[in-house]
Amino acid sequence: MEGIVATGDGGKEVRDSAYPQGVDQEDAAREVTVSRVRGSFRGWMGRTRLELLNGQEWEQRSFSIMYRYAVMPRVILVRGNEGYLMRVEGVPGWVPVRRVK
Repeated sequence: MEGIVATGDGGKEVRDSAYPQGVDQEDAAREVTVSRVRGSFRGWMGRTRLELLNGQEWEQRSFSIMYRYAVMPRVILVRGNEGYLMRVEGVPGWVPVRRVK
């Protein structure tokens, strides 16, 4: 399976090794957002809210907890069958999110 290839901050190509479950590859190719977290990321705490450098704000939709600290990590957002999924650089897995701004 091919991975996600998108143009991110500064025009650099960003690759991810695999699409998350429930994401159609053709649809995802059209609906990929790449940005960075504004400030620091401390992990997923159940209702984590992240502001991105592109001005968007996203909130975690599922209750899962994973502690991981990173400063301005890159994020990849794709639209799945049941909403958006986010992957944070250096953190395993995809997390369901919803846009709040």
